[in-house]
Amino acid sequence: MIQRNNTILIATDFKEQSLIAFEYSFYFAQLSGCSIDLLHVVDGGDSLLSKFADNQLQEKVAQEATKLMENLAAKYKNEVKINFHVKIGKVYEQIKVLAEELKPLFILTGRTEDPGFIKKLLGSNSFHLINNCKFPIITVRGKQKIQELKEKSKDIIVPLDFQKETSDQITAAIEFGKKFKSVVKIISILDDDSISKELSIIKGMNKAKKLVESHGVVCITELIKAPDVAIHQSILEYAKKENAHLIIIMTHEELTTLDYFIGHTAREILDSADIPVLTVLPWLDTDDSVFSFVVDPLGIFK
Repeated sequence: MIQRNNTILIATDFKEQSLIAFEYSFYFAQLSGCSIDLLHVVDGGDSLLSKFADNQLQEKVAQEATKLMENLAAKYKNEVKINFHVKIGKVYEQIKVLAEELKPLFILTGRTEDPGFIKKLLGSNSFHLINNCKFPIITVRGKQKIQELKEKSKDIIVPLDFQKETSDQITAAIEFGKKFKSVVKIISILDDDSISKELSIIKGMNKAKKLVESHGVVCITELIKAPDVAIHQSILEYAKKENAHLIIIMTHEELTTLDYFIGHTAREILDSADIPVLTVLPWLDTDDSVFSFVVDPLGIFK
C-alpha cells in the first residue's frame, strides 16, 4: 500500500475558480493538521516557452510564479506550512507527477460551474485527474464561498452500493472522518420493492457501521427508499437535508468508453453537488491501495 504524507496538493492559475479552491485548502488543512503544497503550472504549449525559452527565461517565470503564490498565501503563512512548486507542461499531467512524488493525503481542485463539464469538456483538468489519478481528489465548485462550507456541519455522507466494491470508499470515510473529526453517515438507496435486497442492504450497512465505529469514528446509517427518484438526486437531497460538508463517492463503476470510466451516479453527483465531493478509485483498479489500511474483518466486501 502507498504511505501518504500529511499534505494537501492544490494547483492554482490565480483565476477565480482556483482562488476559491485555494481558500478551501486552508480550511481542510486546519481541520486535518496538514501542510499545503501549492503548485502553479506554466502551460508548456505556450509558444514563447515552448519555442524560445531558455533556462534563464524559465527561471524568471518560476520566480514570478513563486512570488505570486507567496503573495496569495501571505495571510496564512503563520497558520499552515506551505511549500511552493512551479512546473512547465500540461496542468493535469504535472499535478499527477507531483502527486506521485509528494504522496499527498489528497488533491484539491476547483472545477467549473458549467453543469455539463464532465460530459462536454473532456479535456478539463478535473476530468483527467478524476479519471487517471490514484490519489483521492476533492473537487469544489468554482463559485461557492468558503464561508458557506464553514457554516455547515462536518458530517460526511458516504453513499454505498453493497452490490459493488466499496472497500476503499469505507476506508476513506474512516480516514477522513478521523482527520476532519466528522460524523460519517452511511446511506444506501433502495430503488425498488425487493425485500431480499432491502435485507441485504441493511445487513451490509450494519457491518459497515460496526467497522467504522471500531476505528473510533461516529457512524450513522440510513436506508433511503426512493423508487421514483434518480439515485444521485436522493443522495444530494439527503446531503442538503443533513447540511453535510463532504460527500465521498467511488468513481469507477463501469470501465466503458460511454462512461469515460466514471459511473453515471458519480458523474451526476460531480455535476450537481454544491458541497465538496471526494472521489476515490476502487483499489482493484489501481496497482495498490492509497489508503493506510484496507481491512475486511466482517466480510463486508465479499
